[in-house]
Amino acid sequence: MRVILLFFFLPIIAAPRVLHLSFHAGCMQDFQEVARELQLDLTTWNPLSSYQSAHRFLGSAAENPMAVYNMTHERAEKIYHHNEKQFDSFDCIITSDTAPLSRIFLQNGWQKPLIIWVCNRFNYCVGPDSESGLDAEYYDLFRAAMKMPNVRVVSYTPFEQYFAALYGVDIRGPIIKPVGTKKGVCERSGIPERVHKKETMFLYPPFPGCKKEEHAYIVSQCSSLGFELYSGKYNGPDDLNDFKGVIYFPYQASNLVFFENIQRGIVQFVPSERFIQEQIKAGAPLYYWYEPYYCEWYFGVHRDVIIYFDSWDDLREKIATTDYDAVRKKIQDFAQYHRKQMLQGWCEVFGELSD
Repeated sequence: MRVILLFFFLPIIAAPRVLHLSFHAGCMQDFQEVARELQLDLTTWNPLSSYQSAHRFLGSAAENPMAVYNMTHERAEKIYHHNEKQFDSFDCIITSDTAPLSRIFLQNGWQKPLIIWVCNRFNYCVGPDSESGLDAEYYDLFRAAMKMPNVRVVSYTPFEQYFAALYGVDIRGPIIKPVGTKKGVCERSGIPERVHKKETMFLYPPFPGCKKEEHAYIVSQCSSLGFELYSGKYNGPDDLNDFKGVIYFPYQASNLVFFENIQRGIVQFVPSERFIQEQIKAGAPLYYWYEPYYCEWYFGVHRDVIIYFDSWDDLREKIATTDYDAVRKKIQDFAQYHRKQMLQGWCEVFGELSD
């Protein structure tokens, strides 16, 4: 892997300097793992990380949480020209989470390597004060980027390519998923001391946008099954290390949680397609992301490291009878394989940019 990187950045002697722009802490941490493994000199930057910078580039729109992500032509131009010298000091730029961050470079003639890691819809919040409005210039920029020799568009999940095609934008190419940060120690737990993790199942708290009745329904059903359950605040993935297992209802095509969990050998209980279909028929107030063909938790390569339940009773039975040590070993073996595959993918992307 190092050979590819050194070839890509010749005749640079020192470690290649890479700037990563993102709004998402999880994406930042994940690429920090990649940079450490590949020996990159990485700088991570949220261009709107401070109130001052947000108002400089957004004006009054900084008060609108969704408008922050709408990378208009004017905002991209301001950010680029205000930071042009700093940008030029790097050998490569990578953007992640919201792909419109790439507009800062695509519309301003950036000539050095640019990697666009599409993690959350390629057109997230593009358009005047909307989540998925239209901005013809941006779409044209993205289509042109696919043909630029200094640009590589990398998808976080196959769904990103499917979604872009719905807008007439072809981003077929490398799919590189999160490597998942390595297991560590949680120095300050968010779990109440009364919770005995080793005897307790962790149910993820409601995500933003989840209806209260949906989460309450799942908590009620799980609580009636006779096992210890906790669903509440926690302090990052390492705070889950000692739980007996986790119960997870997918709400997106992909999520960092899956990759963080497998790196820690955490046993994950996930509703099967059959369970979801039956809940839909019953009209249950359940949250889910139901497109199994594009959902990370239902991919064939992951089925051996996830425990699926077909009913609430099946969940109770599997929590009681699972050989947790054996499953954890299987998960950890797969996690090591996955990590190597994703790192190789990044090396190939960097290598292609050397051509």
